[in-house]
Amino acid sequence: MSAPTFVTERLDHFERSLPSIPARVFHLQRTLAGVAYDRTAVVVNAISDSTRNLLETAKVSGRT
Repeated sequence: MSAPTFVTERLDHFERSLPSIPARVFHLQRTLAGVAYDRTAVVVNAISDSTRNLLETAKVSGRT
């Protein structure tokens, strides 16, 4: 999952407008935020899949 293109482009433009050190810090913060978002999305998807499987199993066992 990634940010919409227009958001990324705006952040890239803002980053280019910063002086060197703040630009580097901003870039690192964007990278960390991206990694945190990706990991959170993986966890939420895993929970969603597990819940779906559990409910499907409960539905099937309820029929038998």
